[in-house]
Amino acid sequence: MKTILLLLSFAVLTADAQYRTIEAADDTLARMDDRVVTTQDLYERIALMPYADRLTERDHRALKRKAVASIVGEYILAADDIPAEAMPWREPYTRSVLRSLFLRDALFKREIRERVTVSEKEVTEGLKRFAKRRHLLAVRVRSGEAGRSLAARWTELKRRGTPNASAERLLGVRFDSVAVAFGSADSVLEEAAYRLKDTLSVAGPLRSQFYGLMVVTFVREDANPAAAGLSITDRRTSVRNAVRDRKESQLQVRFFDTVLRGHTMSVDSALFAPVAAALRAYILRDTAARSVPAGFRYIPTDIHDLMTVFRSRLDSPFVSGTFGSISLGRFLEHLFYYDFSAPSLRPERFTASFLQMVRAIVEGEMASAEAERRGLQYDPEVRRDIAVWNGHTRSRVAEYLMADTVRGEEWEPYWSLWRRAPALVERHLQISVQEVLVTDSSDARRIELALRGGAAMDSVARERTLRTGWRKEGGRSGWFPFAKYPALAAKTMMVSAGTLSPPVRLPEGFSLFRVLGRRFDGDTLMLDSLLQRERLRTDTQRRSAAVTAAVAAKALNRRVEFYDDRIDRAEVPDIAMVTRRIIGFGGRLNAAPELYPQWQWVERWKRMKEMNP
Repeated sequence: MKTILLLLSFAVLTADAQYRTIEAADDTLARMDDRVVTTQDLYERIALMPYADRLTERDHRALKRKAVASIVGEYILAADDIPAEAMPWREPYTRSVLRSLFLRDALFKREIRERVTVSEKEVTEGLKRFAKRRHLLAVRVRSGEAGRSLAARWTELKRRGTPNASAERLLGVRFDSVAVAFGSADSVLEEAAYRLKDTLSVAGPLRSQFYGLMVVTFVREDANPAAAGLSITDRRTSVRNAVRDRKESQLQVRFFDTVLRGHTMSVDSALFAPVAAALRAYILRDTAARSVPAGFRYIPTDIHDLMTVFRSRLDSPFVSGTFGSISLGRFLEHLFYYDFSAPSLRPERFTASFLQMVRAIVEGEMASAEAERRGLQYDPEVRRDIAVWNGHTRSRVAEYLMADTVRGEEWEPYWSLWRRAPALVERHLQISVQEVLVTDSSDARRIELALRGGAAMDSVARERTLRTGWRKEGGRSGWFPFAKYPALAAKTMMVSAGTLSPPVRLPEGFSLFRVLGRRFDGDTLMLDSLLQRERLRTDTQRRSAAVTAAVAAKALNRRVEFYDDRIDRAEVPDIAMVTRRIIGFGGRLNAAPELYPQWQWVERWKRMKEMNP
């Protein structure tokens, strides 16, 4: 006997359900010109701020103020004039698809969500079903007539008391065992399962959404694992959400029947075949990483690779029909916002699955077109969503343009590594310098002026330097370990290669030097890796400081206000979580874009205001 487990299609308390219950707040926490930050903005964005110290931040008020300052900083950066050629090449497709998603979501809220109600009677009935899981025996049949005949014969055998094992042999069929619980993705089978009164009941033929025509009978019931351990409040919430989701799904089907009626579509076979083949090949690169219960799915890297390979064709029509056309770039960009999967990677079956992906995206695009026909592009929530996501993209581009040319000094990663691991650096670092060493500070200053005036250091060193071993080499030391001349080596750690240092005092006298080079001995692979880490750290600090200074300067020319008392009172959760937003009529994305930590500019801006009121 083959056993089949029908999985639940809903979660007990989904992040999406939490997101949908948040009501927009009218209170203003901060402003930049005519753009404001509200409690809703803070609620959505603070959870997506990658702040390394958030787990140790004891003052939640301080964390909220930092998040609000970061949002205002994003507004300031987004207000910059950015040349079109500086925007990422994918940005037009991303902007267009996000607009489409927000439009169809607004239509879904009006036509589906706001029209669905869940009565107390439905919740009460659902709670009875939710507590128990039902186990059935099922037989698939080829036709309605065959199903009716089987149901009649099976019912007669049950009336006579024939055991199921014997009935399977007498009927000449194969029984499948199916477990069904409330909230199943197969609503037809679930409804039939809970209508069966006892073990003598037989239902069918019924058309299961997953298994086709079936005849079923009740075997037993047990406790539903999904309900175990839940409070009555959580059970009611789960049941209410499941009933609502099912009713919304049914209403959505009827709505699409109206919107899609009479429309046709066709794909460009010259593009469809190679794109489908390429996506299949990308999935085959690592099937283990792309395996899901329903088969195999692509990952974002696969879609980015597709867009890169077919970049010259992205503006070509990919699918056309009575609704218009959708370019290849727009279609591929849509794939980032869906969780499509294919049950098989066999070429013909994968091609069929890919065609279903195309159909789903076309349906979503037609819903977006219907939303625009109804003027929902002017809906305040749609306009807000578009402004938030587009502003996020513009702010990151502006930040990149500010920081792209900023680099740390050549000495900084060495100094940073020395500060963090002094023994390691002093044991393995070798340095080469050209030096003039003299006994008198005033003499050293005169030599510095001469060198900066164009005098040859080689000649000066041969004549004046006190280190006799280096004098004949024009002051060149050759490579020496840090520990051999620790005082001189320490002074070189904050001087870039090729730069003349000012006179520095050493135990041997006053030194003017140029660093000719630095290198490590020993495990150079490990040391170079540590040095690269420090180079990244110091460059990041430099770039962050440059952006901070730029944002503070730009804020002086804007109307920027913070209302700290309101920020402190704002009720937002003191936890980090990623909330997913399910888009009506297809799609999903984060509830809000990631919030880049950018609050240091505020203190600098305040000091600048005091100096230039």
